[in-house]
Amino acid sequence: MNAREVNLTKELRLVPKWAWALGAGVFLALHVALLAAFTTEPNPPPLVLQLIIALPLATILATLVLLVGYVNGDARRRGLNALLWTLVVALVPSALGLIVYFVVRPPILAPCAACGVVLPASANFCPKCGQRRFPACAGCGQRTRPGDRYCSACGKELAA
Repeated sequence: MNAREVNLTKELRLVPKWAWALGAGVFLALHVALLAAFTTEPNPPPLVLQLIIALPLATILATLVLLVGYVNGDARRRGLNALLWTLVVALVPSALGLIVYFVVRPPILAPCAACGVVLPASANFCPKCGQRRFPACAGCGQRTRPGDRYCSACGKELAA
């Protein structure tokens, strides 16, 4: 699996427990509310049809709640103000807050293996201790992947 590919399980763990509980509550409450609304009808549709009618709307709203929770966890992971971004995503209408968040969010932060300072994912060296974060070609300095025998930029043989 490529390091840049999304690991869905890892991403779902970012959604806090409160968001899962609130999403489930919204899902169930909307079903109950719509079923109660059908009881006022003089000739309501069958129960199975009522549930089928309520399912898409309840699913969409519960998914939006989970997205707000995801933004909360993802903002923490990226070193942003989680409360601010959670409120922006929750309160800006038409999912515009969610779109803005995904457009402006910075890369994921990662700790330096040597000293633990939190660094942007794009940093090649730690500014505190000077530790190189990724293996690199001795000839051109280009990043290399573990297991490469030759540099993909200059073709120089890499040290084992």
